[in-house]
Amino acid sequence: MFKELALDGDYLGGFVAAFSKENRRNIVLKKHDQERVQMTERLQEQITLELKNMKLDFDRQFAQARSKFSDRCDELKTKQDVSWSEIKGAWQNYNNDRTQAFSQAKGRQNGIAQKMQRGRGRERTPD
Repeated sequence: MFKELALDGDYLGGFVAAFSKENRRNIVLKKHDQERVQMTERLQEQITLELKNMKLDFDRQFAQARSKFSDRCDELKTKQDVSWSEIKGAWQNYNNDRTQAFSQAKGRQNGIAQKMQRGRGRERTPD
C-alpha cells in the first residue's frame, strides 16, 4: 500500500519510500515517465501548430503564384491577340495589293489583246 502511494507521489508514500532505494528509484522513474508524456504532448501540440501554420503559408503562397500565373497568361493572350490582329491586317493588305495588281495586269492584258485584234483587221470595214 505504501509502495503504491509512493509511486503516485503521495507524501506518506514518499516518506516510506525514503527508506527504500528501490522505491525511490521507482518514484523517480514514474515521475520521469509522467514528465516525458507531458513533454511529448506539448511537443506534439507545437508540431501540429507549426504544420498548420506551414500549410496556411503554403496555401497563401500557392494562391499568390496561381494568381500571378493567371495574370501573366492573360497578358500573354492580350499580346498574342494584338500580334495576330497585326498579322491578319498585314495579310489582308497584302491580298488587297495582289488583287489590285492582278486587276491592273488583267486590264493591261485585255487592252493589249484588243489592240492585237484591231491590228489583225477584225475591226476594219470592207472596201
